[in-house]
Amino acid sequence: MRDGKFHETALTRTRTARSDIIAKLREANVLHVNDVRAVVLESTGDISVLHGENLDDALLDGVRTVASA
Repeated sequence: MRDGKFHETALTRTRTARSDIIAKLREANVLHVNDVRAVVLESTGDISVLHGENLDDALLDGVRTVASA
């Protein structure tokens, strides 16, 4: 997920269910999907939710992206 939009290709490639992402958004106290800057599948298997007005690009160093379909 990037800038409030789900990337179906990334979900499929990482075998992650949309419902799992939505549960993590709730856990991170996200009130509006449009506030989500990025969702990251960490190397540990954890899912990080980065939300707010701005995103420092340094937080995405080393993160591979998957282009949306």
